[in-house]
Amino acid sequence: MADYIISNEFKTMEEIWDDLLRLHWDYLDTEENMEKLKMRRKLEDELKEFLSIVQHDRKFFLTETAHVFKQSVLQLGQFSAYKALIGFEAISQYANNLFRKPWRKEYRCIKLYSGYYHHEVKANLIDAEKMFEAMGYNLLPNHTLILEGPICPDQVTNVSRDAMTAYVECQIMKQIFQGLIAMQVQTTWQEIFEFRETHTGTASQAIKAMAYTIEKRRHRKDRQYDGIHTAVAAAAAATLDRNNGYHRGMYHQPGMYSASSNRYPLQATMAFPDHHYSQVGGYERGENFVETTCCHQNPHYECLNNFNSRTSIQKSKNGATDYSNCNFTK
Repeated sequence: MADYIISNEFKTMEEIWDDLLRLHWDYLDTEENMEKLKMRRKLEDELKEFLSIVQHDRKFFLTETAHVFKQSVLQLGQFSAYKALIGFEAISQYANNLFRKPWRKEYRCIKLYSGYYHHEVKANLIDAEKMFEAMGYNLLPNHTLILEGPICPDQVTNVSRDAMTAYVECQIMKQIFQGLIAMQVQTTWQEIFEFRETHTGTASQAIKAMAYTIEKRRHRKDRQYDGIHTAVAAAAAATLDRNNGYHRGMYHQPGMYSASSNRYPLQATMAFPDHHYSQVGGYERGENFVETTCCHQNPHYECLNNFNSRTSIQKSKNGATDYSNCNFTK
């Protein structure tokens, strides 16, 4: 198996494509046995090699397949490569059965509301009916796909091969996702799809490249955040300096209140200059106050609690004095 893949390094794209066509035809003509399973693995290995060197717009033979794949990634709310490969495998089996036994009625009439189609195809892919129409089916208003007349072998095999190609592409996306998670790099299925759209290479190459790109982007965002944080801190310091050391919403000048009423904003620190207090009722420093020094080097009493008004002080140091009606005067 390994020798077979290595030999592709010396093949042209046309030769690889010819090998894919031959392997696929042989796979379809082979009866269900162990030999067919070996051919299936060989075909998947060849498809994986093909998908690692071909441009994204040449991965699928049919435009319908490319449409279903892309729309499923972008529009399906719970998309994952784990689920999508189930849908493409089911479509491939529909095509294989039709190719091998076109006379069977159950292969010529597909009810879209049936349990198998709903759970295997519709739940995992968007617009999957387009791939059946590419095989020659007609979509009826009653949500049924009908194939009338003889089949076109080329059309059926093209869908079968494209569905298998999409299946292998999902396997590659799954491998990339698992590799990034193992490296503790967070990503999304859409990011993996977009990377595969613009880059060629193996899954291991994609893992390394995406890990570097994602970490570089995260580092750049962290630096931008640090720059914004530094600028905000500098602006706050400049504002504090312009206000002579007082925060906006507090005092703008010693001995003056910035608010138009006797209310103070919640969560604000209130600083009252010493000479604003009268000694009414034997006023003394309460336990709710500490002495600090402002930029004017004047002693202050700073409230450590949140008060809604100047008349809300109720408890003094010994807990016996009520200052609820106290007026603060100069």
